[in-house]
Amino acid sequence: MERRTARACWFPLCPAVLAGLLLLPAAALAQAPSSIDGLVTDATGGVLPGVTVEAASPALIEQSRAVVTDSQGRYSIIDLRPGEYSVTFTLVGFNTVVREGVQLTSGFTATINAELGVGSLEETVTVTGESPVVDVQNTRAQQVLTSEVIDTIPNSRGFSSFIQLTPGLTVANPTFQDVGGNQNENAASGGIWGGRDREFKISMDGMHAGNLLGAGGGRSRGIMLNMAIAEEANLNLGGAGAEHEVAGVLINLIPKEGGNDFSGSFLGNYTNDSLQSDNLTQSVIDRGLNKVNKIDRIWDMNATLGGPIFRNRLWFFGSWRYWGKDKQIGDNYWNATQGTPVYTPDMSRPVVKDVTNRDISARLTWQASERNKFNFYHTDESIDFQEVVDIIVTAPEAANRYRFDPDNMSGASWTSPISNRLLLEAGVQSIVHHYHVIAQPGVTGDDIGILEQSTFYRYNSTTGYAPRGYTSAYGPNVVDHISTRASVSYVTGSHDFKAGMNTRSGKFWRRTYINQDMSYEFFRGLPSRVVLHSPARVEDRLKLTMGLYAQDQWTVDRLTLNLGVRYDYHNGYIPQQDNPATRWLPATSFARVDGVPIWHDISPRLGGAYDLFGDGKTAIKASLGRYVLGEGLGFTGSQNPLNLLV
Repeated sequence: MERRTARACWFPLCPAVLAGLLLLPAAALAQAPSSIDGLVTDATGGVLPGVTVEAASPALIEQSRAVVTDSQGRYSIIDLRPGEYSVTFTLVGFNTVVREGVQLTSGFTATINAELGVGSLEETVTVTGESPVVDVQNTRAQQVLTSEVIDTIPNSRGFSSFIQLTPGLTVANPTFQDVGGNQNENAASGGIWGGRDREFKISMDGMHAGNLLGAGGGRSRGIMLNMAIAEEANLNLGGAGAEHEVAGVLINLIPKEGGNDFSGSFLGNYTNDSLQSDNLTQSVIDRGLNKVNKIDRIWDMNATLGGPIFRNRLWFFGSWRYWGKDKQIGDNYWNATQGTPVYTPDMSRPVVKDVTNRDISARLTWQASERNKFNFYHTDESIDFQEVVDIIVTAPEAANRYRFDPDNMSGASWTSPISNRLLLEAGVQSIVHHYHVIAQPGVTGDDIGILEQSTFYRYNSTTGYAPRGYTSAYGPNVVDHISTRASVSYVTGSHDFKAGMNTRSGKFWRRTYINQDMSYEFFRGLPSRVVLHSPARVEDRLKLTMGLYAQDQWTVDRLTLNLGVRYDYHNGYIPQQDNPATRWLPATSFARVDGVPIWHDISPRLGGAYDLFGDGKTAIKASLGRYVLGEGLGFTGSQNPLNLLV
């Protein structure tokens, strides 16, 4: 099966003629590093080639990074971490110039120009001034949330709260709207300026941290991620370059690495029902509502520790987090007549939606040699929650419990500045996400799920499958995948060329059932229909998703062009499947089906930025790009014949 243009369309993120004045920093590479570049001249305005430019910061394990200006007097120092830098310019026959206090956030290019006067190297001119706040070269719109912002403003310290902290972002599901941290953490997703929320992509160290369910976007996520491990959260809101396949919101966590000094922190948050009010007035009660949603408690305990194992050589950083919430759902109660065809609300037992998360994360940063740096990281989580939603559609005994365990992410990356112009990067990441759907306490194997058609209320036990979709039935589910990335960058000062590749492969495997292999549907208390279900042993596989890209950032005077192209390949398949005989169906066997689907796409990316007055304070930007639709195993699963057997 081959499908091309049906899954992708032209999506101009900015008007082609004028993008407007963007006064925020505006771009990030796949790993969202920062960079410093600029022009070096003499006192007459003539360009100076061969100037050594060094950027130094405690944020770098190697402490400093140096390049040489090209024939046009331009330089560019890439792959820098967020932090404060000093930039030193040296050339024989000229004074040494030092620019201090250059503050970098992730994905930001700071333009630092310098003028060298005739003199000796021993004569040093120290320049201080405001750090650049406008990126006059990149064309992406971005928002950077620092760890200070995330920890200080009342929020859930998770991705759902990022939506509230970013102008223009809207949450896809209104029940996930975070107010002061009341959502704790969930798989919320959002869209920017009316864009698709299914492409709310989350990455760690430049590699996808979501799973393969559905579109593989923000809602399809098993690893919740401990925000204490992040130095910053970089939100790419528009104008994504060739490193990315989709046009939605792209969130990349910039991890903390430790440092040459030991440091640690502890954060504790707690609230309960005594610190909130409600709008349950008598007039509301008279209209039939007896109880509103209410927080019983929210808690968050988070500790970190980082520092050197060997100074300038080996750093470590680790974090532990335990957080969750208990939330009462308004006017929803446990069933006092559980196990019978009748739902009778037990007014003494309101539904409590509980979520408990545990996370242990660790990271090692190793400067193996002058030109070889390695990062190793591991996150281990366990999550336990129940599926009751804030809208009253399911009795608690029909809302499954979910347990994510094992639920972990491991990765490694390598960075090698071969020379002051050539940079090599590579990384690999594995996510193991096993979730178990478990019956609620008190539900026995004889309890058959019931749907009341007049109210769409479910009770007694789970009713199982959604039509042609994934299951909410009991049983184990396995969603594992491996991601890789590799790139080469060649920087001259006037040109910043990058080519790379990213891949992803994995599987979705499940063994699921519902009680007695059937569910009932009633209409106003009278039997209406019986729906027969078959226990499932289903597997979908992603053979390979691959992206190949090349792009160049070309600066001519005050104009910077961002030119790129990307090739995307998506190949899924359905393996050989054998299902034993069940209560309603004989034994079935299906041969392997390849190419479900096979998609090929070529997508150009164009952009330009113009430093309007040449002072680095105002830029006009425009971008135009073609993007594909975010995809995981949703399409493959929809074609699996075992998913159609009900």
